[in-house]
Order: sequence, then structure tokens, then C-alpha cells
Amino acid sequence: IRSGGLEGFEALCRWKHPTLGPVTPSVFIPMAEEIGVIADITEFVMRTATMQLAAWQRLDRSFSNLQVHVNVSANDLKCGDFVTRVMRALTRSQLRPRHFVLELTENILMENIEGSFEVLAELRQLGVELAIDDFGTGYSSLSSLSRLPINTLKIDASFVRELKPGSKQAEVVRAVVSLGASLGKAVIAEGIETESQMALLDDMGCEG
Repeated sequence: IRSGGLEGFEALCRWKHPTLGPVTPSVFIPMAEEIGVIADITEFVMRTATMQLAAWQRLDRSFSNLQVHVNVSANDLKCGDFVTRVMRALTRSQLRPRHFVLELTENILMENIEGSFEVLAELRQLGVELAIDDFGTGYSSLSSLSRLPINTLKIDASFVRELKPGSKQAEVVRAVVSLGASLGKAVIAEGIETESQMALLDDMGCEG
């Protein structure tokens, strides 16, 4: 927000069905999880996103510090070879791990927090960055947040959409920014659409 520069991208998967037209992830991801093909979709997105960013970085030096974010599901974390899949995507693309960010929703982490620690620790040891997506809509505890090897908190767009001086949403966002600073984690706001929203977030100390 402060520099006004481009920091990175989020890779969003869309399904262009030949008869149904565009199908959103909220529809096809639960189906993919139910029938057991979510790991294949995640691997495809990781491979495609890392290859594309690596290609852009080779194209121009000004792109050398950009990151790409990819969403992962609870089923991905439970997959025994998930870290290996991440390593494979990075090796094939030759993208540096610090330029790759995996996003997990707050609810995913809280539902299986003890089972997630080992996988998250391995990913952080690999050099990959981790973010909590849709932060503020779940029920994470302060003790859990302080223990998780997370780099970034992403404030859910529902708070940013109604962001106005003195509003309840503004107080929530201010609290999250303060919490992130206390825990040493970056804070990113999703869904910024107006200059007034950006100015207010800048005033609060939100980074991106």
C-alpha cells in the first residue's frame, strides 16, 4: 500500500465448462474434494503458477522479487506427499521458495491445527511462505496464532468492503493490523476497491 508497487499475484483457478459456462471454485472445489481429485488440481495450479512467475522473472529484472500465492485445502495438508509435491513444483520451475506463498483459510487451520503443525513446519523449513486467508471469519485463538509458522494474515474482503472511519469494520481491521504487528506477521487486506479504503488502511499501518 505505501509503495504503490506490485508485490505479487494470487493464482485463481476457474473452470470453463463447455455447457455450464464458468464454474466457480466454491462449486467445483468441494466436489473435487469429495471425489478425491483435489490433490491433482492443487498440483496443476502450483505447477502452472510457479512456471508462469519464473518465466516473468526471467523476462525482466524488475519482476525478480514478485511472489505468487496459491490456495490449498485441508485435504492437501492431509496428503502424505504434499511437501514433496511443493518441492517438485519449485524444482521444475526453478522458482525460489521465498517467492511462493501457500494460503490456507483460518477454519482449515483451526479444524486440524495439531495435525497441520508438522506439514507447515516442513514447508517453512523449505523456505515457502504461508498465509492465513479470510482472516477474521474463523475462530483462531491467540495461542494458536503465536505458535503457527505463518508469515501473513489476510484480512477478509467482507471487512474491507464496508470500511469507513469509525465503523465496526474499521475497528476489526485496526485490531488485526495491531495483532499482526505484535506477532511479527505481515497483514494484507483483500478486496480494496477505492482510494478512501486504501488511505484508511495505510493510516492503520496495513502493508498490502
